[in-house]
Amino acid sequence: MTFLEANPIQLQNAPGNAAPLFLIHDGGGTIFNYFMLGDLGRSVYGIHDPKFESDDGWAGGIAEMAQEYITFIRTVRKKGPIVLGGWSLGGLVSLQIARQLDDERRHTEHGTQPLFAAGIILVDSPYTPPWREYRDRFVNFKPEFPSWTPQSVRKNVMRRFEVCDELIGNWEPPRWSAHVDENGGESTLQGNGSGQRVRPVSSCPPVVLLKATARVPLPKSRPDGLLDVDINRDDKLLGWERYGGDLFQTVHHVFGNHFDLFDQDDRVKAITNILKDTCAKWERSGF
Repeated sequence: MTFLEANPIQLQNAPGNAAPLFLIHDGGGTIFNYFMLGDLGRSVYGIHDPKFESDDGWAGGIAEMAQEYITFIRTVRKKGPIVLGGWSLGGLVSLQIARQLDDERRHTEHGTQPLFAAGIILVDSPYTPPWREYRDRFVNFKPEFPSWTPQSVRKNVMRRFEVCDELIGNWEPPRWSAHVDENGGESTLQGNGSGQRVRPVSSCPPVVLLKATARVPLPKSRPDGLLDVDINRDDKLLGWERYGGDLFQTVHHVFGNHFDLFDQDDRVKAITNILKDTCAKWERSGF
């Protein structure tokens, strides 16, 4: 088995029964930056894009991706609480996984312990629906690779960024504001118009946002351009105000821009501490 055939990959191993943390890859499809994190006090797994070495996209969008990643998670954790998170795209996929696990949980046979998300950590994951309004004006982002990076890896990362744009362009963040009528069908928070009583579905797990403090430097050729990840940089919640409701339990600010959050030891240490403290807090609350 090669490195890229293993999914999830165990990044940290810890004794005890603490809920494991699953970190989802960024838009480039890799999980290399998660290896830099310090001790998080629990077992940690990374999920990389299983299509990284191909040109394939995801015909079923982020929902299809999330469903496949749930199968990966179940190879190491079949029931009970887990914590989900990820950088950029990884945070968005984490939300989708949590929602789909919640759907499964509502249909689990009584007395059976399901697998469920006890918390979600978004590492500078913007609210993306507004991007459709500006896509024609975006500056194309070209990542800087270390000189030793193989050409094949550079090619695959760039293709994954293209796939990421396709996924985001057709995705609406999942919501927990639906209700279920007596026949099991979903209706809006205001009711389904049928006069039937409704019972609430389980609510969204606690969500924490890590927000970069700086903007990504624009190329000299496009000083007035727009970079997608920074459209809502000045907003307190990175655009999630448009989502509605109180999605985030806490917002933490991390020095750096969207693409260099893991480039310096002090930033990695700050992210490590936030992840560790957040998971421990949720653990103490009993999920």
